Amino acid sequence: MIQDEPKPFLDHLDEFRTRLLRSLIVFFLVLGIVLMLPSFENSFSIRAFRWLSTGLLPPGTRLVFLDAFEPAWVILKVGLALTSAILSPYLLYQLFAFLAPAFARESQTTIASVIIAGTALFLLGMCLAYALIIPASLRVLLGLGVAAGGVMQLTFDRFYTFVLTMLLVFGIPFEMPVVLGFLVRLEVLNLTQLRDSRRSVYLGIAIFSAVITPDPTAFSQVLLSIALMGLYETTLLAYAIFDRPKMAEALQAG
Repeated sequence: MIQDEPKPFLDHLDEFRTRLLRSLIVFFLVLGIVLMLPSFENSFSIRAFRWLSTGLLPPGTRLVFLDAFEPAWVILKVGLALTSAILSPYLLYQLFAFLAPAFARESQTTIASVIIAGTALFLLGMCLAYALIIPASLRVLLGLGVAAGGVMQLTFDRFYTFVLTMLLVFGIPFEMPVVLGFLVRLEVLNLTQLRDSRRSVYLGIAIFSAVITPDPTAFSQVLLSIALMGLYETTLLAYAIFDRPKMAEALQAG
């Protein structure tokens, strides 16, 4: 339960330790379940890895491992990612519950909205990468290797690293509307400035996409640029709709 009364520093420190310890215990319990159940050789982590490989790799591509420890290490990393995804609402709640007493009621509502919107946008970017970007990128990149006379094979670790990188590359930039909303709320930016800066923003998005996308082709760069430009325009439209009363008040006051 969120308390409104101010508490001494040591009480805050004790609450932080309690919430951190509670989160770690729950995290490792869920991690154990993900890695061990329903059976060690058919765990949820192994199923998740098979789901990724089946859904993303082009037909005929083989996954290989080069040493005895590689599969276990990759399955552990998949388990860590799966546990983090499962517990993200719980962990975000623990963070919010710890920070909320430092803010007014109205600010608490704003913070909660930002957390929910940011999580939804991050998942939207990851879904876009999984459904469209990663399969298409793998087809293009592995197709180049086949055209050069190679055989389509990937190691466990290289495949998982590529998938995780692409998911984060498309998930994190989708937080742009949240960042813009935060800057607008702090009055660092306004809707007019965002509209006037459209060309500069587009150029920045193109450069950012070229730097952050891991594959050497322009395919994922173009798709990420289009997605972020569309998201930017959608953000401007949303702010224009929801901030219309505020803009009318400013015009009347002027």
